[in-house]
Amino acid sequence: NSIKSKGLIENLHLNLINGEYILIDGHRRHEAIAQLIAENAFCYERRTNQYVHAKDIYSDIIVTVHLGLDPSQCFSRAFESDSNKISFGENATIRFVDYCVAFGMSEQKILEMCGKSISWLRYAIKLLQKVNVDIDIKNALLDGRINAYAANSIMEIENEEERHEVFEKALQKAEEDYAEKIKKQDLAITNAKRKLKKAEKQKHEA
Repeated sequence: NSIKSKGLIENLHLNLINGEYILIDGHRRHEAIAQLIAENAFCYERRTNQYVHAKDIYSDIIVTVHLGLDPSQCFSRAFESDSNKISFGENATIRFVDYCVAFGMSEQKILEMCGKSISWLRYAIKLLQKVNVDIDIKNALLDGRINAYAANSIMEIENEEERHEVFEKALQKAEEDYAEKIKKQDLAITNAKRKLKKAEKQKHEA
């Protein structure tokens, strides 16, 4: 737990709206602090450079309060810190872009959070617009069952029946490719274990 060994480095962020304080950034930090207090754990206190009980450090916590952020701003705030920047595979990033677009976020803000180029982002948004007319293909794209190139190519087929025939073949091909990949990985692991066992035997015999 980094809070236990390094202290609370970044404040929790609250949104004050209609007289109610709502935690919008720092849920994991809040849960970690609550657990440390429950365990009566010794934690590093940055101010004194010493280890003391969590309850003595975090009975009161300094927070950052935002006034009346709308849902889009709250969503954005949750990913502004470096620790929350998005870094994952293409399909998951496209899913993230889909969420951002639904929240009405600007291209600039999405770029700041996902670290992609403007040309990639516009390609992703255009692709999402295409697949929005076919929920099965959109779900397959967002779930990672087909890649962006396949989804884009399939959506170029205007005839719905023909499009879904190609879609089903693409899903089957993706499953076969995945099974083959796992098979090769298993074979590589088996070979590595055999070589390791042989090397250990030779070492003992030497």
